[in-house]
Amino acid sequence: MNVSMYPENIQANQGNKLASFIKPVLNLIDNGVIYRKGFWVLYLLHAVASLFIPLFLLGFALAIDVFKYQSIGISICLVLMWLSIAFSFCLGFQVFLNRMEKIDTLLKEGNEFVAIPLIADYIKTAGEYIGIVFISLAPCFVLFGIVAFDIAKNAIPNINAGVTIVFTPIFMAILGYVAMLVSKFCAEGITAFAAIANNTKNLTKTVH
Repeated sequence: MNVSMYPENIQANQGNKLASFIKPVLNLIDNGVIYRKGFWVLYLLHAVASLFIPLFLLGFALAIDVFKYQSIGISICLVLMWLSIAFSFCLGFQVFLNRMEKIDTLLKEGNEFVAIPLIADYIKTAGEYIGIVFISLAPCFVLFGIVAFDIAKNAIPNINAGVTIVFTPIFMAILGYVAMLVSKFCAEGITAFAAIANNTKNLTKTVH
């Protein structure tokens, strides 16, 4: 007698087919492939966006004709400001591009915790990006202070912008350094938690 003719066997076979259909997707989730590819795309989008920021600023400046009523000296400062901005965001582009190439090394075979190393690396990378961009933008803020002083002195005589011109770049550099330090601290704390959890699990298996 053919047991496959029984309704319960037919239902079981249909259930197995449905389970086998989703199983490859679940395997990709379990071994972290989907998460790694997703973060690879995320880092790539951040890198590309970093390149588009100076291009957007350039297009906006040309659209409002920012050079129309400016002196030659101020126009040169504005051009140098844009070059400084472009250089800073190109460095930011390289940060995400470099970290994107190392995503596959974050996860080791057998690790139960997949998302934690990826999240930790993203926090660290974001902090590195902010820090490097802010620090490299310091010359831009010097130029911005000069431009702002030149424009403002016509409206407010005897304005003293020296403090702003000197201390704003210093403040931005310190802020960038703190951003890198705090993000590194958070990422290491998250990574340490994952390492302790993995080691505890392996130790438990060894004892039993």
